[in-house]
Amino acid sequence: MKYFDTPDGLVTLDHSDVRPAGRQRVQRFAWIRWLAWSWLVFLTGCGGCGGGLPGVTGAVTLNGAPLTNGTVQFHPTSRAAIGYATIQSDGSYSARTGNQEGLPAGDYIVTVHANADDGASKIPPKYTDSKLSDKKVTVADGDVDFNIDL
Repeated sequence: MKYFDTPDGLVTLDHSDVRPAGRQRVQRFAWIRWLAWSWLVFLTGCGGCGGGLPGVTGAVTLNGAPLTNGTVQFHPTSRAAIGYATIQSDGSYSARTGNQEGLPAGDYIVTVHANADDGASKIPPKYTDSKLSDKKVTVADGDVDFNIDL
């Protein structure tokens, strides 16, 4: 207990029911910080915590032989991000969306791009344009094995 000398006499002040202004401000905005962190975690997800996108894998062949380089693009027929994959030396690929493995559920038109050593395209123009390609894949809840024969 503290005593203060005033013109009216001695006044006592009990601090048990008084909180400093700084502490009130901290507690008042604590729920805002908690809400901001909650939204941040919700929006960014938990990375590799499971429950990710369905996997889309397969192999690309050109005239019956594995395509040894290039990329595969998955163009969604609805509003979604384009998926992509890098073709490995054995012709295999694994699709990604952004930095996440797999593709969101939906229908996709598939295009393939690969260049020869001289810079010319190895792929017939029909398969490099999403408006012309007849290669289509539907991704549902489970993983999809989709081989692309050109």
